[in-house]
Amino acid sequence: GSAIQTVTAPAGSIVSGQFANATLALPSGLTVVGNTGIGTTSPTDTNGFSRALDVNGSSGAAVYTRTNGSATNRTVFANSGTDGYVFNGGAGTLRFYTNATQHMSIDSTGAVSKPNQPAFLAFASANSNLAIDTAHTVAFGTEVYDQNADFSSNIFTAPVTGRYFLNANFYGTTIVNNANYFWFYIETSNRTYSSIVDPGTLSESSSYHSLHVSAVADMDANDTAKVIVYQNGGSALSDLGGGTFFSGCLLA
Repeated sequence: GSAIQTVTAPAGSIVSGQFANATLALPSGLTVVGNTGIGTTSPTDTNGFSRALDVNGSSGAAVYTRTNGSATNRTVFANSGTDGYVFNGGAGTLRFYTNATQHMSIDSTGAVSKPNQPAFLAFASANSNLAIDTAHTVAFGTEVYDQNADFSSNIFTAPVTGRYFLNANFYGTTIVNNANYFWFYIETSNRTYSSIVDPGTLSESSSYHSLHVSAVADMDANDTAKVIVYQNGGSALSDLGGGTFFSGCLLA
């Protein structure tokens, strides 16, 4: 009978022209050394990475990931001209993870959720009588929430560099009492945001007063923010009540 034998092609002898124009099934665990190109014979990396998948097209390029070949349940990472796209074709949610934890999502209505974004709200839980001509850091004994645990001992510490919305309200009684002025402010590591009141603009007979100050503060990581009250002259400021609060959140 005829001889039966197996012939192994020499290394480097199979070139692209020897493959038919059909779907090529690659073995599991294929390792590609160097940059890999789709639509280009000269795949390049322009960002300093050691390996790159270069998907190149004359009018744009895209990478699709699908569920069972679905036309709708797919996510597309694409480029067209100078625009880049991340596209979720289904009606679900686009989720972003770091350190194996979801930190941001965009649902099918376009609502963006950032559940771990630094934010806090605290109230003054007890009334206080405050001496005049002294800057008092307001004590906030009741935390409603402190998302990133950045508010402690009446001070907010910025966890990252960014712009923070800070908001404070003072609620008290008898803040006139022949005072020269009353000063309520948010003090950060590099700036003061103030609300200053001339007692002449307030009614001596009024029992309650509320003052407010807010700002979008530019803060570096580890910068701090606190709320200060100060009365110059007159008699002691009284009744720092439960309507006094301090809140803030990272905007960007």
